[in-house]
Formats: sequence, structure tokens, C-alpha cells
Amino acid sequence: MAKEERAGKDRAQTIMSAYELKRLDMPFYSIHTTVYLLETQRSVFVIDSGVLSGRAMLEAALAPALEKKKRLFLLLTHDHWDHTGLTQWMKARGAAVFAHRAAAYPLGADMEHLCQSGYEMFMADFPVEEGKLDSVRKLAAPPCPADGYLEEGSFLTDGDVSLSVLYTPGHCASSASYYEAESGALFSGDAVQCTGYFGAGIQITDAAAYGTSLEKVGSLPVRAIYGGHETAVGRAAVCAYLERSAEMDSRMMRAVVEAYREGDRGAMHMGDLAAEVGRRVGAPYNRQLFGTTAAYLRKYLFGA
Repeated sequence: MAKEERAGKDRAQTIMSAYELKRLDMPFYSIHTTVYLLETQRSVFVIDSGVLSGRAMLEAALAPALEKKKRLFLLLTHDHWDHTGLTQWMKARGAAVFAHRAAAYPLGADMEHLCQSGYEMFMADFPVEEGKLDSVRKLAAPPCPADGYLEEGSFLTDGDVSLSVLYTPGHCASSASYYEAESGALFSGDAVQCTGYFGAGIQITDAAAYGTSLEKVGSLPVRAIYGGHETAVGRAAVCAYLERSAEMDSRMMRAVVEAYREGDRGAMHMGDLAAEVGRRVGAPYNRQLFGTTAAYLRKYLFGA
């Protein structure tokens, strides 16, 4: 092992001893949403609150800290309901809730409307067996406004642990990541994707911003990516993960450009374009693919 690499691993091991990292995989339809707990001597930083059906899991994980009256901080990576389901529950137990400033509107809007629209979109994209709708509704609960909104470069610190805020939009406008520089741990939510979810390919609302976010993450000496549905631990795994993410980003752009050029540009309906893109990348047609196709077409036509 190279001396520099050994030194890096030693630094990571030292800082990781300053906090205990717990991972909770909450079942979410055919995949899972992952919640992370970073526990220090005085506090617990919770990355995303997950889905409502994971309450017992989160309650059990937090019980020892609550008994010791440790401070709770909930850091949301974005405003999507599979990552914010237990936000109200945590706030009722004294957690201070933080999110990027771009999440201020969705977290403070009409929650019933947002939640219902989320269900409707989910049901349109991923049909559920008859009689199972109630089980889907138990996955999420309306979130609530944060106690504080963060910007790029903000820090949340407790003792030896310091998390810096990175603004990493692309998946959605409110996507933020939390970076622990000493250990090289990045808690990224859905900001970086290398496989896509539900077999639907990557889910992007702003392709230009997503490319910038990938470059930002790639410029850092990240040694572990703890995502909302995927993880990559170890520098080699992180490099491979980021390489696959960049390849998928390029593949999606190539599929959109080729489908657009080969189709009837003036008369081609966006739905038809998305269906053709899905055929080329092996993803089923749904609203997620429709939105992602539109995002990459905007980047191709307007650079934004």
C-alpha cells in the first residue's frame, strides 16, 4: 500500500472513531430508502428521515440517544417524500431540521397537495396491485418547514465532526450533499446516480446542473458515498461509482440527441421522444423518463 494511501486510511479511521455511523435501510416499494445516523458524544446527525413505514426502525435506532438526551439534528438532502416522511415525527422529538434553501418552498407549501400529487405521480409510473394502495400511502407523510436553511459552504459542527454543505442540484433543485472532509464521507441523497431507480434510468430535472454536480463531487477526495438508495465505500469503489454515473449521464445525453436528430424535430411529441430514448437506454416509459428526457433536451438545445 502506498504511504499516502495508508495515511489517508489512518486519517479516516481516526475521524470515524469520533462518531458512530448507523445505516437504516427502510423498504420503499421495490427498493429502499437509506437513512444515516452519525452519533457523537453529544449529538446525533440524521441524514434524511426516510419513509413513514420506517418509524419503528428509526425509533429503535434513536432510543439510546434520546435516553441520554443527546441533541438531534435532521439534515435533509432534498424535499422528495421518500426522504422526508418522518420529518414531523423527528421534529416532535426535539430535532432541529435543516435543508438547502431551495427546499424552502416545497417544505413549506400545502403539504396535503404535495403529498397527494406525489402519490399520483408514483401510481402513474409504478402501478401497484389492486388492494395495495393503502400500503403505498403508508410509505410517506407530509414533511414540514425546516428550522434553518443552508447554503453552499455552510458548516454543521459538533466536536471533531464537521459537515460542510455542497449544493448538488440536478436530480431536483433542492438537492444538497453533506461532506465530512476528514473521513472523506459524502452523504449525497439522490444527487449522484449510477444505476437509476425502479429500472427507470437516472432521474434528472436539470441535466446541466447535474453535470456540474458530478464534476464538483469528482473534484473532492471522497472515500465513501452514502446515497439515498446506493452506496460506494472505499476510494476505488467511489471512483468506479462516479465513473458509472458519468457514463450514464453521457449515455442519456447521447440517446436524447440521437433520437431528436433522427426524428421529426418540428413535429415530434415529447412523449414519443421520451419513449424512443427509453428504448435506446433500456428504461420503461413513465413520467420520470419524460422529465429526464426534457431536461437533457434543454441542455442540448439551450445549454441549460
